Amino acid sequence: MGEPALYYCYCIQAWVRDGIITRCGHPLGFSPPCHGCRRGGEAHNCPECIGNLIKVTPRHLARYRMITDPGHGWLEVPTQELRELGIYSDISAYSFQSREDCGFSYLEEDCDLQRFADAKGWGPGTPWPIRTEHQEHTFVRQLPHFNPERKG
Repeated sequence: MGEPALYYCYCIQAWVRDGIITRCGHPLGFSPPCHGCRRGGEAHNCPECIGNLIKVTPRHLARYRMITDPGHGWLEVPTQELRELGIYSDISAYSFQSREDCGFSYLEEDCDLQRFADAKGWGPGTPWPIRTEHQEHTFVRQLPHFNPERKG
Protein backbone atom coordinates (compact mmCIF):
# COMPACT_ATOMS: atom_id res chain seq x y z
CA MET A 1 0.00 0.00 0.00
CA GLY A 2 1.55 3.34 -0.99
CA GLU A 3 0.85 6.73 0.48
CA PRO A 4 -2.53 8.34 -0.30
CA ALA A 5 -2.78 10.13 -3.64
CA LEU A 6 -2.21 13.86 -3.85
CA TYR A 7 -5.06 15.68 -5.58
CA TYR A 8 -6.13 19.23 -6.29
CA CYS A 9 -9.40 20.33 -4.69
CA TYR A 10 -11.03 23.11 -6.71
CA CYS A 11 -13.49 23.67 -3.90
CA ILE A 12 -10.91 24.90 -1.40
CA GLN A 13 -8.20 25.83 -3.92
CA ALA A 14 -5.54 23.58 -2.40
CA TRP A 15 -3.53 20.40 -2.89
CA VAL A 16 -4.69 17.70 -0.49
CA ARG A 17 -3.31 14.33 0.61
CA ASP A 18 -5.29 12.12 2.98
CA GLY A 19 -7.54 15.03 3.98
CA ILE A 20 -4.64 17.33 4.88
CA ILE A 21 -3.69 20.45 2.94
CA THR A 22 -0.16 20.12 1.56
CA ARG A 23 0.00 23.21 -0.67
CA CYS A 24 -2.46 26.00 -1.31
CA GLY A 25 -3.31 28.04 -4.39
CA HIS A 26 -3.73 26.85 -7.97
CA PRO A 27 -0.66 25.61 -9.84
CA LEU A 28 -1.46 27.67 -12.94
CA GLY A 29 -2.44 30.96 -11.32
CA PHE A 30 -6.15 30.12 -11.38
CA SER A 31 -8.11 33.19 -10.28
CA PRO A 32 -10.00 32.13 -7.10
CA PRO A 33 -7.98 32.88 -3.98
CA CYS A 34 -6.76 30.32 -1.49
CA HIS A 35 -9.39 29.40 1.09
CA GLY A 36 -7.09 30.11 4.04
CA CYS A 37 -4.86 33.10 3.35
CA ARG A 38 -7.06 34.54 0.55
CA ARG A 39 -3.94 34.95 -1.60
CA GLY A 40 -4.61 34.47 -5.31
CA GLY A 41 -2.35 33.44 -8.10
CA GLU A 42 0.21 30.67 -8.26
CA ALA A 43 0.58 27.80 -5.81
CA HIS A 44 2.27 28.79 -2.57
CA ASN A 45 2.81 27.59 0.96
CA CYS A 46 1.49 29.57 3.89
CA PRO A 47 1.26 28.81 7.62
CA GLU A 48 -2.48 29.59 7.59
CA CYS A 49 -3.14 26.58 5.36
CA ILE A 50 -0.44 23.92 5.36
CA GLY A 51 -1.22 21.00 7.61
CA ASN A 52 -4.86 21.96 8.14
CA LEU A 53 -7.33 19.14 8.09
CA ILE A 54 -10.14 19.68 5.63
CA LYS A 55 -13.50 19.60 7.30
CA VAL A 56 -16.11 18.48 4.80
CA THR A 57 -19.25 20.55 5.08
CA PRO A 58 -22.30 20.69 2.78
CA ARG A 59 -20.68 23.57 0.88
CA HIS A 60 -17.75 21.30 0.02
CA LEU A 61 -19.97 18.70 -1.60
CA ALA A 62 -19.24 18.88 -5.28
CA ARG A 63 -22.05 19.58 -7.67
CA TYR A 64 -19.90 19.94 -10.77
CA ARG A 65 -17.17 17.75 -12.24
CA MET A 66 -13.87 19.18 -13.43
CA ILE A 67 -12.35 16.79 -15.95
CA THR A 68 -8.62 17.16 -16.51
CA ASP A 69 -6.07 15.46 -18.73
CA PRO A 70 -2.31 16.04 -18.80
CA GLY A 71 -2.78 19.25 -20.82
CA HIS A 72 -6.03 20.95 -19.89
CA GLY A 73 -9.28 20.88 -17.95
CA TRP A 74 -13.02 21.36 -18.53
CA LEU A 75 -15.95 21.88 -16.19
CA GLU A 76 -18.95 19.68 -16.98
CA VAL A 77 -22.11 21.82 -16.77
CA PRO A 78 -25.70 21.14 -17.81
CA THR A 79 -26.18 23.08 -21.04
CA GLN A 80 -29.58 24.26 -19.85
CA GLU A 81 -27.90 25.98 -16.91
CA LEU A 82 -25.80 28.06 -19.31
CA ARG A 83 -29.03 29.22 -20.96
CA GLU A 84 -30.66 29.99 -17.60
CA LEU A 85 -27.62 32.07 -16.56
CA GLY A 86 -27.75 33.99 -19.86
CA ILE A 87 -24.21 33.06 -20.92
CA TYR A 88 -24.92 30.34 -23.48
CA SER A 89 -24.10 32.56 -26.46
CA ASP A 90 -20.92 33.83 -24.73
CA ILE A 91 -19.20 30.44 -24.50
CA SER A 92 -16.17 30.09 -26.80
CA ALA A 93 -15.33 27.39 -29.31
CA TYR A 94 -12.52 26.27 -26.95
CA SER A 95 -15.23 24.54 -24.92
CA PHE A 96 -17.07 21.40 -25.99
CA GLN A 97 -20.65 20.10 -26.13
CA SER A 98 -21.87 16.57 -25.61
CA ARG A 99 -23.19 14.84 -28.65
CA GLU A 100 -26.85 15.32 -29.59
CA ASP A 101 -29.24 15.89 -26.70
CA CYS A 102 -27.03 14.58 -23.86
CA GLY A 103 -27.35 17.97 -22.29
CA PHE A 104 -23.82 18.76 -21.08
CA SER A 105 -21.25 21.36 -22.01
CA TYR A 106 -17.58 21.18 -21.06
CA LEU A 107 -16.25 24.65 -20.28
CA GLU A 108 -12.54 25.14 -20.84
CA GLU A 109 -10.64 26.23 -17.75
CA ASP A 110 -8.98 29.42 -19.02
CA CYS A 111 -11.94 31.66 -19.89
CA ASP A 112 -15.30 29.93 -20.06
CA LEU A 113 -15.02 28.40 -16.59
CA GLN A 114 -14.43 31.86 -15.11
CA ARG A 115 -17.38 33.26 -17.09
CA PHE A 116 -19.58 30.53 -15.57
CA ALA A 117 -18.18 31.12 -12.06
CA ASP A 118 -18.90 34.84 -12.35
CA ALA A 119 -22.46 34.15 -13.50
CA LYS A 120 -22.93 31.81 -10.53
CA GLY A 121 -21.63 34.47 -8.14
CA TRP A 122 -18.62 32.43 -7.07
CA GLY A 123 -16.38 35.25 -5.94
CA PRO A 124 -13.13 35.40 -3.98
CA GLY A 125 -13.28 33.30 -0.86
CA THR A 126 -16.32 31.34 -2.04
CA PRO A 127 -15.73 27.58 -2.09
CA TRP A 128 -16.49 26.23 -5.54
CA PRO A 129 -18.57 23.00 -5.50
CA ILE A 130 -16.33 21.19 -7.95
CA ARG A 131 -14.71 17.78 -7.76
CA THR A 132 -11.77 16.96 -9.99
CA GLU A 133 -11.47 13.81 -12.06
CA HIS A 134 -8.22 13.24 -13.93
CA GLN A 135 -8.41 11.16 -17.11
CA GLU A 136 -5.21 10.35 -18.95
CA HIS A 137 -7.12 10.16 -22.27
CA THR A 138 -10.34 12.07 -21.75
CA PHE A 139 -13.44 11.74 -23.89
CA VAL A 140 -13.88 15.52 -23.81
CA ARG A 141 -11.35 16.10 -26.60
CA GLN A 142 -13.42 13.86 -28.88
CA LEU A 143 -16.58 15.95 -28.51
CA PRO A 144 -17.73 18.67 -30.91
CA HIS A 145 -16.49 22.17 -30.14
CA PHE A 146 -19.05 24.43 -28.51
CA ASN A 147 -21.34 26.10 -31.02
CA PRO A 148 -24.29 28.16 -29.71
CA GLU A 149 -26.14 27.49 -32.97
CA ARG A 150 -26.14 23.76 -32.29
CA LYS A 151 -28.94 22.11 -30.37
CA GLY A 152 -27.78 20.42 -27.15
